[in-house]
Amino acid sequence: MDWSLNCPCHGKALSDPEMGAAKAMVAGEQLKHSEDDDHLIESVAQVVAFLRRKYSHTDRSIFQKKLEGILRRFVFFVPSTGPESANQRIRKCNTLEGSKPLRQFTDIGEYGKLQIRHRSCHLPCCIALDTANCAVKDKCGESQLVTLNPLSEPKPHLGRNALSAEGVDIGENCDDGDVIAVEVPHDEEHVMIGLVVPALDGSSGMSQVTEDDILRLHVPSSFQPDDRVVYLRKFEPTQAGSSLFKLTEKTLPVHIEDIRLRIEAPELREETKEPPTIKTGRDEGTPGLSLRTTPITDKSERGKLCTDSPPLSRRLYS
Repeated sequence: MDWSLNCPCHGKALSDPEMGAAKAMVAGEQLKHSEDDDHLIESVAQVVAFLRRKYSHTDRSIFQKKLEGILRRFVFFVPSTGPESANQRIRKCNTLEGSKPLRQFTDIGEYGKLQIRHRSCHLPCCIALDTANCAVKDKCGESQLVTLNPLSEPKPHLGRNALSAEGVDIGENCDDGDVIAVEVPHDEEHVMIGLVVPALDGSSGMSQVTEDDILRLHVPSSFQPDDRVVYLRKFEPTQAGSSLFKLTEKTLPVHIEDIRLRIEAPELREETKEPPTIKTGRDEGTPGLSLRTTPITDKSERGKLCTDSPPLSRRLYS
């Protein structure tokens, strides 16, 4: 299974290569991690904090670059949930044919309509959407008004109660061997992935916490009698910064209200060095059980992503 804290974003300005450099810096920091020296970055919030410390200023000053280029970098954090999150429930629309060479897409304040142009212009008249008198029209091109054709309706907002209800439904119907993703309370932007295993009494799937479980310290102190839980064996990265997860011996209970997704695409299989398997470009050769896809033998297929599914974080919170 491919798990990543970032994805490529192809912009159309001077800032385009900046995100590639940020991605490489985060990956390099993770590779420094060891038992004696903690450099682990596991959440988006931690990425933001790291980049604000290490990536705000360029290697060369703007004067050394002859007043051309990036002056300073500002890192913004947009959470997946909460009042400051981005609205991902917007309508989907048809692709705008012929948009590849265009550089300016301006919202004119009318639903579904955009003003497009071959090049961006920041003259006062163009900022005010009056491009008829643009002095550099020969370089920026004529502007056009286009209408986007919607393909879907906006998705309804899922609040905490709705997310918990979906988690309860998954938890009540899960079984041993299912792979599920769980939102970890009080840990910003952190998701845990685990394999459902039998409860302490040997029962499959969901179980209830008993007073004896609490007295014997079989569950954390935050759990109460009659809480409904599933027991998980936790998946963790094979090494810092890795996109390959292995199954550990760590077993812990989680509230079914915190379950967010049942992951059905990957398979569990013993990891071996041969035959080669679909990964994300790194052959780690770590023994143990791992989230894998079907082995392949065609060299042209090596290095491709494990699944065509959308990123897990997008599916968890969309």
